[in-house]
Amino acid sequence: MGAQARIVPLALMVSSFAILLPACHSRPADAQASAPPAQSAQVAYDSVATNAHRLAAEARGVEQQRLLTQAAAGYESVLKQHRSDTKVCLLATRALANVRALQGRLDESVRLHLSVTNSPAAGDMDRLMALKITGDLLWDAGRLKDAKPLYEQLVERFGKPGSSQLNQLIVRGARSRLEGMTVRETP
Repeated sequence: MGAQARIVPLALMVSSFAILLPACHSRPADAQASAPPAQSAQVAYDSVATNAHRLAAEARGVEQQRLLTQAAAGYESVLKQHRSDTKVCLLATRALANVRALQGRLDESVRLHLSVTNSPAAGDMDRLMALKITGDLLWDAGRLKDAKPLYEQLVERFGKPGSSQLNQLIVRGARSRLEGMTVRETP
């Protein structure tokens, strides 16, 4: 490891993996030109995820920063050119938020992740993961007071009986963090 090794938060690694799953089924670049608009948006997103974002995860140093910059520009282009495809824009927003976090641009990453919670295209899992990832990024940065309302919102909204095992696991983690905050605040 180099002198400037960085620890990547687990939440960011998990969300990056989830973002890259659609890229496993990407099509050739020339498929974008003949594809209908919805498919064209997905092809554009997949291309960025495959050709820059995934490669950045494997690169180091200057090369990684170059690929992250390229990925961010690609996701921003998808967001501008394919506004009508709300699902792909949601994916691109989440991916751009993850890139910004890797670039150390925490406030921009938080803003982007939180925009997912307000998106009409977002489902419950999208909202749950956006709250979790944002809370975890803030927690990892030592911004516990900023993370607390996100964890509280997550627990209140998704901590219902009968929810999926994944939801229960994420809620349990958020509760644990909230309890940890209470312990730290107690004199």
